[in-house]
Amino acid sequence: MVDDDSESVLIQAREVRNFYTSHAVPEDEAVLLRFDGWQAVSCSPAIWGAKVDLGNVWIVILDHKGRRIGRYYMSVATGYGVKDDGSLEVGGMLVWRPGAGSEAMWAERWRGGPELPGSWLAYTGEQRDAWLEISVNHATHSARNDDPAGTEYEVDGRVVGDLRDFLCAIGEAVNGPGGYFGRSLSALADCLGGGFGATAPFTLNWRYSSESRERLKGDFRRIMDVLSRCDVRLL
Repeated sequence: MVDDDSESVLIQAREVRNFYTSHAVPEDEAVLLRFDGWQAVSCSPAIWGAKVDLGNVWIVILDHKGRRIGRYYMSVATGYGVKDDGSLEVGGMLVWRPGAGSEAMWAERWRGGPELPGSWLAYTGEQRDAWLEISVNHATHSARNDDPAGTEYEVDGRVVGDLRDFLCAIGEAVNGPGGYFGRSLSALADCLGGGFGATAPFTLNWRYSSESRERLKGDFRRIMDVLSRCDVRLL
C-alpha cells in the first residue's frame, strides 16, 4: 500500500482479502480490506494499533519477482487496526474494484503471463471488460517501444463477436498476449496516436472481417472510421 502524496510504501503484505468482487464489471465500491502477512515499511508499526486516517492510497500489485505490475486507487482510506487473526484492516472507496475473473487474470500476470495467444477467449463476454481494465492497468507499468511505421498486424475475425472482442484481439496483435491497445473506441484512437506499441501508418490484416461485420453491426463501421482517420491500411 502506497501513499498517494508522498509515494511512500506504507505496508507490504502477502495477500489482500476482500479485494476482488464477483461483479461482472469493475466498479467503484466502499470496501474493507484485510492485509495478511503484512509489515510496516515507511511508518512505525505502532500507528496501526488504533484507527488512523490514511488519506488517499494506492493498492499496488507485485509480480513474483517483486516488480510493480498494476495498482488500484483507494480514496479516503482509514486504517482500523490489527485484528485478532493478525491481519490489518483498511477501509475506503476502491476505484474500479477488480471484477469477476480478475483474480485469475492477475494471478496469471503475477507468474509473468499471459504467455499464450487467445488467453482472453477463456473468459465470458462481461469478464472481458475486466480483461481490458487489467490490460490498461498493467500497460502503465510495462515499458515497450513502438514498432516502426509500416508494421503489419493480424486480427482473426472469427473470434470477434463484439467491440470488446475486437479490442482484446487488437491489443494482443500489437502488444502480444494480454496486450493493450484501447478499451473503447476513443481509447483506440488515443493509442493510434502513438506511444502504445504501434506507429501509424500501419497495416491491419483483419482476416475473416466479413464474419466480424455481421456480428459487430454498427460497431464495425465505427471501428473502420477510427482506423481510417488514423491512417491504418486494412487488408
